[in-house]
Amino acid sequence: MNVIIHSATHVEIIDGRDRIHLEYDQAGDFAEAVMAEPERTEDLASIALENELQVAIEQAANTIVNGRNSRPDERAEVVQEILLARAASDRLTDYGFATNRSRINQAFDIANADWRACQRSAGVQKPITAGERQAIYHTLEEA
Repeated sequence: MNVIIHSATHVEIIDGRDRIHLEYDQAGDFAEAVMAEPERTEDLASIALENELQVAIEQAANTIVNGRNSRPDERAEVVQEILLARAASDRLTDYGFATNRSRINQAFDIANADWRACQRSAGVQKPITAGERQAIYHTLEEA
């Protein structure tokens, strides 16, 4: 893991294919913590990466839910789910994270829980099944 403190308002953390940028207050807090305890730089960087990854996954999940809200019937467009998976992937990339199946699955898990709650409140009887969702993931991986 590499940590580059560009300034008090810009820190870059690189871990494999993940590359995030902390800015302004977040960067300042990180830089202060590293200056106070330089031996904990890698631990602090890991914590920052994990926090940013959770934010990115939640934003990817929001992208999925918002995309589903734009169509009346989830079952009608399995292809749309593939496009939503790609949009979620793009969202993760926007945050500086490499996309992999685990991260997309985490985003879909969050989105699916939110979506199920919305569907139940709307009276939907048969949401998309786990098998159908696996077929979507498989198709996405082939693309």
